[in-house]
Amino acid sequence: VVAAAAGADAAASDSCTFVSRDPRPPALNTVSLLKAASEELGLSPGDAMHYAERLYLNGLTSYPRTETSRYAPGFDLAGTLRCLGGREEVREWLPEAEALYRQVESAAGQGGDLNAALLARASPDGVDVGDHPPITPVKLATGPRQCEGEAGWALYQYICRRFVASLSDDCLFETAKLRVSLGEETFEASATRCTQRGWAGAVRVRVAGDGPGPAGEETFRALSAVAPGGRLFVSCGAAAEVGWTQPPPHLSEAELLGLMEDHGVGTDASMAQHVSNVIRRGFVLLDEASRRLTPAPLGLALVHALMLVDEGLVLPCVRANIERECGRIARGEASFEAVVEETLGMFKRRFEHFVRRAHRRPSVLATCPVLNPHHSDPPHVMTEQAAE
Repeated sequence: VVAAAAGADAAASDSCTFVSRDPRPPALNTVSLLKAASEELGLSPGDAMHYAERLYLNGLTSYPRTETSRYAPGFDLAGTLRCLGGREEVREWLPEAEALYRQVESAAGQGGDLNAALLARASPDGVDVGDHPPITPVKLATGPRQCEGEAGWALYQYICRRFVASLSDDCLFETAKLRVSLGEETFEASATRCTQRGWAGAVRVRVAGDGPGPAGEETFRALSAVAPGGRLFVSCGAAAEVGWTQPPPHLSEAELLGLMEDHGVGTDASMAQHVSNVIRRGFVLLDEASRRLTPAPLGLALVHALMLVDEGLVLPCVRANIERECGRIARGEASFEAVVEETLGMFKRRFEHFVRRAHRRPSVLATCPVLNPHHSDPPHVMTEQAAE
């Protein structure tokens, strides 16, 4: 196919164009804030939580510890947006706030319920767990001095951007796909352009079709112009490339926070501290540039040692089960006394099991160069027979 491609005719067996959308994000909760702070602002979860608390104590944002990501029916969205929209200080870094305010005001009409119009625009994907409202701006800040420095100012600006994004239009895309037959082989090509940036403009994120220059738009038009059955002349030939799959990178702080949320490890009040602890204690190493976490020899040795004793001490299922049982209590599906009795019994059995097998720990910890400088080999997973 490669040798015969240059100068050959290819037949377009199928082509289509379709529209897709990327819906606006839900309201901002603690985990989403910590993930964004790490990915986009380069702030550790601990630092992000510190500045979020300072912003709250200074009266600039709402309470920063919440699992709720949906606005309640009585939430004053109009008042919150009004403190951002139409302000000269905000136009420079968030012109979308004024544009959104005018758009909703026009849609609501003269004397219309602006708050109801905004609530109707909010994402239906969020959840209200009944703790605290989502994180939003409360009062206008005009610079770093009010936010205790540049990092606090950047976090305040993100909270404002995310609030506006949660009420903005969806992001719309148009994609052209083309399937081409060349000899006995079939090839596919596609190109996407963004027709409405919507919420993506407020939070300054790149979306499909945001490539530099007009190349993406030209490719889209070229593909969408080919009708099924059309003939294409391959003028530049083809080349075969050899590649290998690559292992996935280490977890980033944001990815770790997402997994902790999925598995019920920690709460909105403790997740940031958990991440800080494993770094401070030398269990993992943090790459400041990429915000990725690499397991350290000490952390690997500790995990392997505990796995030999009781894998439940490492796997997230124990904490997740407790969270699930607490949820059953809240829903009236289980009694408090029964859950406490069952949980205490489970931990007693685990403790007794730990005592019986605790002698296995030194065999693995001895391989850690941090604890035993004379042993240079990296820690590895040991079988139960080797541990014995």
